[in-house]
Amino acid sequence: MTGSDARRRSARRCSGDQGVAIIEAALIMPVFLVLVFGIFEYGVVFRDYLTAADATAEAAKIAPSRGRTSRPAPARTPTTRCWR
Repeated sequence: MTGSDARRRSARRCSGDQGVAIIEAALIMPVFLVLVFGIFEYGVVFRDYLTAADATAEAAKIAPSRGRTSRPAPARTPTTRCWR
């Protein structure tokens, strides 16, 4: 067997490997993308949760020091009924 025959056989044998790699990538890529985007989305939701929790804690600290923000409701006086 000469050197060129060996190269031809090797080239023929590897030519089918490229198709297999494309099929494997096509099968794995959706799973991989769902995993990556799921991690990203979890990070966004966690950031929103922390923002809401921090805003609530900050409002709870500030609210007592500001006092009343609206006028108190007028006191209700008991009505007197005349029985005749």
